[in-house]
Amino acid sequence: EEEEEVRERETDKLVRIDDKWGLRGSEAIENEARRWDVGLAVACGTHKRLGAASPLSMLGDTDLVIEILKRVPIIVPDHCETLREAVNLAFPGQHIFIRKGEYNVAANPGEEAATPSGRGIGHTVLDIHRSVHLYGERGTLLRGMLVFKKSASEGSVRNMTVQDAGQCSILCETGIWRVDDVFLMCGHASAIKA
Repeated sequence: EEEEEVRERETDKLVRIDDKWGLRGSEAIENEARRWDVGLAVACGTHKRLGAASPLSMLGDTDLVIEILKRVPIIVPDHCETLREAVNLAFPGQHIFIRKGEYNVAANPGEEAATPSGRGIGHTVLDIHRSVHLYGERGTLLRGMLVFKKSASEGSVRNMTVQDAGQCSILCETGIWRVDDVFLMCGHASAIKA
């Protein structure tokens, strides 16, 4: 009975987190895709030629624009073909949503990013050098190891499976990283190492 109460409290906590961020499965990702269009419009407003007369460029405050763009999530594979590309594009603190499917964590753009059979390219370690928030749709599987480098001081990984056949699934060199509703599978050592 106590276990059930704990499970209910944890579920309530996750629902509150989802409510805070407005996340509700596929619907949430579709809403985030619409926010991407708004983010692109903001980015165009800061372009030297296209946005020369826009109110944003007249402000001359790039920090403000970056803060606005950080609120627009990147969706894999809609906006970026691979997780590596999304992480490299993201501003510190930006959310990256990953659609349901199987992905090699460090695939390069143009390579086979999704591997239906679990076999394919050998890019299995993704070094993450900035603070980001990774959120997967139910059924998201990342193959390989996520390495949060010293320059990535905080962030989160939520709602996915991370599978690695090597050292560990998630390696944190430093910082504060929150791991929620993540199933970790590791073939050799520990599933998470800090």
